Amino acid sequence: MLAPKYGISACVIYKNFSTVFTSILCFLYNMIDYRKHVEHMMDDYYEVRHCQRFNEYRYYSIHDKIQPKGGKKWTHYMLIREPMERFVSGFINKCINEKRKTMCYGCGDDMLCLMKAVYQKLQLVSNGKKNPARDVEESHFMPQSWSCQLKENFNDYRIFKFSPSRTKEMLYEILDEFEGHGVPRNETDWIKDQVLSGKKTFHATYENPKRKELVDKINNSKDLKEWLIQLYFYDYILFQYPLPTF
Repeated sequence: MLAPKYGISACVIYKNFSTVFTSILCFLYNMIDYRKHVEHMMDDYYEVRHCQRFNEYRYYSIHDKIQPKGGKKWTHYMLIREPMERFVSGFINKCINEKRKTMCYGCGDDMLCLMKAVYQKLQLVSNGKKNPARDVEESHFMPQSWSCQLKENFNDYRIFKFSPSRTKEMLYEILDEFEGHGVPRNETDWIKDQVLSGKKTFHATYENPKRKELVDKINNSKDLKEWLIQLYFYDYILFQYPLPTF
């Protein structure tokens, strides 16, 4: 996602503050139009997002075709999340709360089944036996290190660690940086008021009572922890999160 006026670029990863971060970048893209059409930032969720097709691009190479305004250079941002926390959030969102046909590969509430199914799918992609086009499950459960063309561009990103427990601190850190790119203080204050208003996004799972139950289930299962590590090993290493202990 791009906000050319400020030279801000962001790669958004599902379950990593993605709904809100997408909305923030949309606001920075065109503040006047955003305020005209979006009543509250926390209602601008994925399915109805205002900037769909306006400032969203699939490939990093778009930065060679679109230049920031005023001779600025692009600064690239990405939010990452502790892998177990992200997996559980995605599991509640996509495998428990949603009601889709054949959701989560038919695994129901079986986390081990889903981990194995996702791993198998990604192995096929890695071996060139499956088209890299992603389904809902792959998009939400694939390793974060597979996103944002990190293999080629890791050193270009300003990476912030997201966790719902420190949303306010992280938001302030990012918006301080955005002010350094020329975003007016009154506009970053408006963003803070919107995001920290207490209103939750449609996909928020942090306060769901199932979250602790699922985290405990993983922590108490050798098989679940082994498969979690197998699936997200490079996320733990690349983003310097401690591996689950046995």
